[in-house]
Amino acid sequence: MTPPPAIPQAAGGLLGMGETMTRVVIIVIGVLAGGGIAAGVAGALLGGDDDSTAAVVTETASASASPSRSPSPSASPSPSPSASPTRTATPTPTATPTATPVPVSTDITAQGTLDVSSVFGGNQFPAALAVDGRRDTSWFSAGPAGDGRTTFTWTSPTAEFIESVAIAWNGQHATVAFRRGFGFTSMRVLLLDGDIVAKEVTVALSGGGGPDVTVPLGAKGTAVMFILLGSEAPNCGGFSELQVLALR
Repeated sequence: MTPPPAIPQAAGGLLGMGETMTRVVIIVIGVLAGGGIAAGVAGALLGGDDDSTAAVVTETASASASPSRSPSPSASPSPSPSASPTRTATPTPTATPTATPVPVSTDITAQGTLDVSSVFGGNQFPAALAVDGRRDTSWFSAGPAGDGRTTFTWTSPTAEFIESVAIAWNGQHATVAFRRGFGFTSMRVLLLDGDIVAKEVTVALSGGGGPDVTVPLGAKGTAVMFILLGSEAPNCGGFSELQVLALR
């Protein structure tokens, strides 16, 4: 038998189809590799062998890689506001404590006015002689009143804290005969604050010649009244000096 004739066209056709499919695959691979359709077509035109196709794909992929982004410049840090300096508190000056003044004993005798129950010989020995600062003069009364009292009152123009009063008797009178026998046996000392008796002290005496006597009072008042009792002479009696001390 005669063998069937060869069919060359059919073989060529199959080969042509295989080459065409190869180029299509190359185009698809090129697209998938990121090179795009143009890169796939170029690869197909360059030939169908596997090595050249791989080279084209690799090269296309490398060339088509996204360019690396330049690092974004880091933002310049905003300058931190410098801390406000801490103010030092101004020290408050400490008030200097005011010292409490200490009361001082003060002779206020001269500021008072005088009132007496009587004066011997008209005005021969007036009350002013009892506050003249002299031990050789004396105030003498004309004797006790009908109630047996002789009075001498010292009055201040303002209220004072009376510390004490002192009486000096006639022992140093300029007339020696007047130094004794014209005193009293007792007296009451009344510190008056207006019409109120703020304090009263009774003192026993030894006669007109002394000794001198100081009477503490320590209270506020406006006047001091001396009630002299037990006159040694029925028609005369008195003392040499009065002193009134106040705390100021």
